[in-house]
Amino acid sequence: MDIYDKVRAKTKKLLKNKDDAWFKKAIGNMSIHCAWFHVMEHQANHMGQLALITKRIK
Repeated sequence: MDIYDKVRAKTKKLLKNKDDAWFKKAIGNMSIHCAWFHVMEHQANHMGQLALITKRIK
C-alpha cells in the first residue's frame, strides 16, 4: 500500500497545478476530465479488491 500512497501524493501535487481549461482539453474523443474520472473509478475498484483480498488472507 505504500506505493499507492506515494503515487497518490505525487498525483495530487501535479494535479494542483492544472486549471479548468486543462481539464476541458480533449484527448481523442474524451476530455482530460473524463479520462481522470475513469482513472479514479478504476483505482477505487482496485482498492476495493485489495481490501477484500487483504481481509480474506488475514
